[in-house]
Amino acid sequence: MNLYYNYLMQYIKSNISVFVTVAFLFLMIGNCSAQNYSSRIRICGNSIDEKSYTKSDIKSIFKGEKSRWKNGNSVILVLRFNEDEKSQHLAKAIYNKSTQGVKKFWLGLVFSGRSNAPLFADSNEEALLMLAKHKGSIGVFVDCKEEIPTEFKVSIIKSENEKSIK
Repeated sequence: MNLYYNYLMQYIKSNISVFVTVAFLFLMIGNCSAQNYSSRIRICGNSIDEKSYTKSDIKSIFKGEKSRWKNGNSVILVLRFNEDEKSQHLAKAIYNKSTQGVKKFWLGLVFSGRSNAPLFADSNEEALLMLAKHKGSIGVFVDCKEEIPTEFKVSIIKSENEKSIK
């Protein structure tokens, strides 16, 4: 028993740098993907209740669970959806579905009468124009390079049990 213990300790000592390196790489990969997510997503709103929401609040809004803002305006979703990588990232991040899955999700909500259909745009520019045109609209953008007016910017605040994104 003592011989086995000595062999095990010797093995661990000789390979500790490998274990530490692998653990460090896993931590770095996790941090990089979280930074990538936060830097890619932008939330914008026109005449909505507040200028900051938690990630779970945003997800519930974008899943059609809220139909009116506190100020009386109807919730109008503006989604940039086509078959490109940005739309796929958005579908996965907000809905945990493919882009086709998101479209089916919204068809189900609309035809059951539980929600109004979102406005779909083909580009960030088109989505920003829709956002500016409709009071009560809220949109989510991925990799938006266009200038966003400060009155449209919405920040995502960290709640007690979720990761922070901006």
